[in-house]
Amino acid sequence: MEPKRVGRCTVDLSRGLVLCDGQPVHLRAKSFALLACLLQAGGRVVGKDELISAVWPDVIVTEDSLTQTVRDLRRVLGDAAVLTKPRRGYAIVVDALPAPPVRAMSLALHPAAVPPGGAAGAALQAETVSALTAALGRFALVALRPPGDGGFILHLAVRRAGRALNLAAQLDGPDGRQLWGETHRVLAAELPDILGAMAYRLVNRMLLDLGRQGETLPMAARSPMQLLAMGQADVHASVPEKVEAAIACLDAALEADPGLALARAYRAQALVLKAAFGDDPEAAIELVMPDAQLAVAQAPDEARCRLVLSFLLGWRGDLDGAELTARQALLLNPWDADCIAHLGVIITQRGNPAEGLRLMERAGSLNTLAPQWYHHQLALTLYLLGRAEEALAHLEAWSRQSPWRFVRAAACAAALGDVVRARRHLATARALSPGFDPIAGAGDIYGFERPDDKARLLADLARAVAMEK
Repeated sequence: MEPKRVGRCTVDLSRGLVLCDGQPVHLRAKSFALLACLLQAGGRVVGKDELISAVWPDVIVTEDSLTQTVRDLRRVLGDAAVLTKPRRGYAIVVDALPAPPVRAMSLALHPAAVPPGGAAGAALQAETVSALTAALGRFALVALRPPGDGGFILHLAVRRAGRALNLAAQLDGPDGRQLWGETHRVLAAELPDILGAMAYRLVNRMLLDLGRQGETLPMAARSPMQLLAMGQADVHASVPEKVEAAIACLDAALEADPGLALARAYRAQALVLKAAFGDDPEAAIELVMPDAQLAVAQAPDEARCRLVLSFLLGWRGDLDGAELTARQALLLNPWDADCIAHLGVIITQRGNPAEGLRLMERAGSLNTLAPQWYHHQLALTLYLLGRAEEALAHLEAWSRQSPWRFVRAAACAAALGDVVRARRHLATARALSPGFDPIAGAGDIYGFERPDDKARLLADLARAVAMEK
């Protein structure tokens, strides 16, 4: 059953949700059962005996129980939402819902009109389109539409070439501009992985174009989806001025559409990043945690809402919760490189950097234009694997101007015995934050689960400080 507007609330029976202003409202089980019975009656008057039998099938109750339950419904929905028909029963008043807000990017698949290879080629093309459709279905930000309904268009062609397959894809924008394209020569067994990776890059390219469209418009003229795309890009940049811009965009998106769950999740992450630039994220985490949890409740099938929640749990030090939530995100979407990379960090923090590196390398193969924060994640893992030179290279490539970035770089340099770079990075950290103590709190900054990992970092930092003298 489609969601219904009842009084001041929206009721989604299929998901068991009652939302008021985009936020879940609690109903007792019997109250929800009564609401479902009235809605399923389609507006007709339902007799009291019928309602009592439906809501209390195995219990003998009086009309007082029914009257109290109706009172509970009216308290939540509004007095006018449930009509009393004397001596007959009750009826629900259902209002017409406004057009649902757009919360996904429209995409039409255009396979080759005449697949090469006759019937076998047609079967191969149908199989490829089906697999790509399944991969795209993992991304809640994409809504597949029939050709001709507007939005983005993906042209797809596949043909056999001996024992291999030649695959070509081209994405066009709503205005007909070519935005992106890929060609692959693969074995048939490799096709599902290639299509999954393609789906991830395709969605990111659509988001990038949507954000660029928004940049040409004043804030008031941007759609919630454009604001979301811009906000996500700015959160991923992870620098102070971009995070401030992200918060402004995501606030505007939520004002226009309070039910845009991913905007709510990214706003929570942006507020914690903003606090982290002042080295005090803990209080911010507790403030935004309810919003991150609400985002998951609003969009339980959106992997990236769970990714943000896992990020916050990990920063709070709840690595059990962070790993569980990250794995839930990957079950929802095994092709999301950000989810894969984040799980790699959690696994590394829990003492398995080899597995963490495997996950991060897989994320890097999916996302060839990896965001800056991948440098930080790889540096952590490589450092614990004893590959300090590679870890230091990633930290030096990371653009974030944070004292902790340069303290980590100093620890890597000290592990290599590189006095010059250890001194330089510590000097930069102190210049960014006068009075900064590189040792205090360093053992907790990564949230290492194993005491040996924490002790190793502290020992290398002590060496770096000693090199200053």
